Amino acid sequence: MDAVAPRVLLVEDEPLIAMELEALVAEAGFEPIGPAASCDAAFELIEARKVDAAIIDYILGDDVSDALAAELCDRRIPWALTTGFDPAILSGRFQTVPLIAKPFAEEEVRAVLAELLSDRTA
Repeated sequence: MDAVAPRVLLVEDEPLIAMELEALVAEAGFEPIGPAASCDAAFELIEARKVDAAIIDYILGDDVSDALAAELCDRRIPWALTTGFDPAILSGRFQTVPLIAKPFAEEEVRAVLAELLSDRTA
């Protein structure tokens, strides 16, 4: 029986960046879920699909992803943040999570996903 590829929720409101991230995740052997362009869309995907990990943009339009990050923590879904802004803007509660700075490199995305999913493969 083939192993199921880990499912990675993608939350990004910039369409070109979302497409690039989706391609990187798929090429790395993971199943992209989304991308969702808002927290509301991400919450819907979490309810509808099994999610093993998540990569979420911190600033989504006029919103920030604090509530989504808290929900992922509550569900024990490992996650990382992406941002093109100074990491100092992050809520104190989330400053210890893996951060993927924009623009991101394929190797960085792969490394963070390996870290997030290390418990799943151990």
